[in-house]
Amino acid sequence: MKKKQIVKIIFIFIIILTSFYVLKYFPPAEIRSKIESFGIYSPFVYVILFSVLPAFLFPVPPLALAAGILFGVIHGTIYTLIGAVINSTVMFFCARYTAKDFFENFISKVTKKDLQKKLINENQKGLTYIFFIMRLVPLVSYNLINYLAGLTGIHYRNYIISTIIGIIPGTIIFLNMGDKLLNIKSIGFTVSVILFLLLTAISGILLKIHLKKDKERANGNDNNSRL
Repeated sequence: MKKKQIVKIIFIFIIILTSFYVLKYFPPAEIRSKIESFGIYSPFVYVILFSVLPAFLFPVPPLALAAGILFGVIHGTIYTLIGAVINSTVMFFCARYTAKDFFENFISKVTKKDLQKKLINENQKGLTYIFFIMRLVPLVSYNLINYLAGLTGIHYRNYIISTIIGIIPGTIIFLNMGDKLLNIKSIGFTVSVILFLLLTAISGILLKIHLKKDKERANGNDNNSRL
């Protein structure tokens, strides 16, 4: 085994072990009180935690809800976007430089050429749109998307743009939900829940439309090749 491969395996192993440590000593249910305990420095601490914790598979929703309670929607959104850009960048390049070669080899062996093209060689417009939709879906793992993007052929610039634009709606909804969490009977909290459900439905519809068009395009190309 090459030295470079050994280093990659060790790096991945460290991330996995650290993830267990993080989830044990930073329970999602206690994250708000931990951040709040830093007083005037809590915004800075929040940005650091949001920049680091997702890399170790820490769930993002508890962080966003905590930001809504502690900082409100406007400031919470700003702090969250800063942290999101940092952790998305770090996780993207970690995946790209540690596991992209393995991923491409694996995909080439177990999938059809059409899927290989979509994940590895598809035009940037298609990949950017797919990751934008995935970012919109509140139920899709934020952490998983960050690592998955680094394994595909998407360019970093397109990825980070789709990330910023895609997470804004969900971020605002989660932060507003957190802001109103202490009064779940309020109209604001009810509106946030409704918007959450609508965002999930809309992103699902957009994904379905994209897949349908993609299938029609593929069928059209097959028909043209037969002529």
